[in-house]
Parts: sequence; C-alpha cells; structure tokens
Amino acid sequence: MNFKKVNKMKQISMIHKANKLIANYSDASTVSGEMIINNTPNISAGSILNTESNPLKYLIVSTKILAHRSKSLISDKKKRKIAIVIFLIWFILTIQNLYFSETIFTKFLNYIMFTTNLNASSIIGIISGVFSKGIIAFFISSTIVPTFKGVNPFRGFKGSVQSVKRIIHNLEIKKSTSILVGCGISLITYNFLSYNSSFDNGMICIVAFFLTFKSLGRGQGFVWGFFRSVINRYLNKFKSSTYIIEKVMFGCTIGFIISFLLSLFGSKYICYVFGALIIIVGLILYLLSSIETEVTN
Repeated sequence: MNFKKVNKMKQISMIHKANKLIANYSDASTVSGEMIINNTPNISAGSILNTESNPLKYLIVSTKILAHRSKSLISDKKKRKIAIVIFLIWFILTIQNLYFSETIFTKFLNYIMFTTNLNASSIIGIISGVFSKGIIAFFISSTIVPTFKGVNPFRGFKGSVQSVKRIIHNLEIKKSTSILVGCGISLITYNFLSYNSSFDNGMICIVAFFLTFKSLGRGQGFVWGFFRSVINRYLNKFKSSTYIIEKVMFGCTIGFIISFLLSLFGSKYICYVFGALIIIVGLILYLLSSIETEVTN
C-alpha cells in the first residue's frame, strides 16, 4: 500500500475531525442558545483537536474563547448595549431591594433576572452569583434578544425530542448509569448556582434546562464537548461515546426538572444530597452490571 496515500488519508481524517470539533465553537449562539464562539484568535484547529480527550485542556481552550467573547462586548456596539441594559436592570433592582419594599412587578423582575441569590456575606454565594448571572446574561443576549429579530428560540428542539425518544426506546435499567450520573450532576450544579435551592432562584434552573435540552439535539456546545473529553479520556473503552453523551445530557435535563420541584421544599442543601445519592445509585448499577457481564463471560 502506498504510504503517502495512507498519510494523506490520515491527514484528511484529522482535518475532518478538527472541523467537527471547531463546529462546537462556531458563532451560532443566536440559534442554539449554547456557549459557542467562532473567529477566536490564538486558538488553532490543532489545539481544539487536542482537547477531545483532555478535559483540562478543553477547559483552558474554552476559557480563552470565553475571554475573547467577553472582549467582544466592548468592541461590538450591539453587544455592548445589551450588556449595559442588563447591568442597569440588575443595578436598579439591587437598589430597589435594599431600600424599597418589593412589589409584585419587581418580584417578577427579580425572579426572571435572578437578582436575589447574591449573598454578600458568603464567598460561595458571591461565586455562584457571578456564574449564574453570567449564564442568565448569556441566555438573554443569545436567546431572548434574537427573538425580536424573528429568530425562533425553540429552533433545534425537534432534534432534542428525537434524541429523547431514541434514549427512552432503548432504555435499560441496568445500563442507565450515564443518565443517573447526568441527573445527579445537574442537581448539584443547580444547588451551587442557586446557592440555597430556593424556589425564588428557580429561574437559573429553567434557563439551564432550556440550554441543556437544546444542546442535546444539536450534539454541540460547551457542556457536550466537556462530557465528550471526559469520556474519551477516562472511559475510552466505550466506542459509542456520542450515545453515552446523549444519555448524560438527557439525565441533566431530567435533573434540572427534579431540581425545580425540589426547590419547592425550601431546603438549602436538598439538591446536593439528592444529587450525590443519585450518582451513587448510578455507580452501584454500573458495578453490578460489570460483575454480571464478567460472570456471564
């Protein structure tokens, strides 16, 4: 066999793979509602390709992309106006909450703008507030604002529904570890982002569900890419990694629904507890399934 031809075929395969990964960073945020960015300087196809099986490198590259996107808020007039409007709404609501009594209208605004979770007396509260407000701001700029330009915010949901149908059709209790792990992760994530699992902070749960469900159908985005890098790195024995990621993302969407319902109880750590328990159950099922497979073989 001609070695030059083989090398050329390998190069074509690598380029195709890199282009597929770069698609995760393409500037389609107005359509997908996911954290995806394009035309990012100093990030080559090779560096993105190297993140496919390295979660740490994936996070580093994603951080660089996020930093670039943040800088674009200053250079892009339209994005800058949106950022200023969001900041002013948060500032006005914060002042109103401190010095004036809450009305039904301001309570509604506090809920949808997620201005009530910032606990200045707690470092964890401040950190969760920064992360959650960043997600809310991204959701508003990438999903809500484009609707005024005629962009359908639910575009891509059809693919998500098809993925859910496929997962449910092939569902086996013994092989549901990935779904349970995804569910547990989302419960823990919500507890962190909301700080106290309060229903008053439930907006972040709604937004997280929306973005995750959309990403499930597209097979792209930050969370999807991170799960892929983890699976490829530590669970490389699974050949159908895409289907496993789908099940993890499906579990995450279920977890956010459960999180919203658990927030009605008003317990500060309830989602942490349930999330950890669900992950433990998932791992136990995995161990039992592995033992059964070994005995059968």
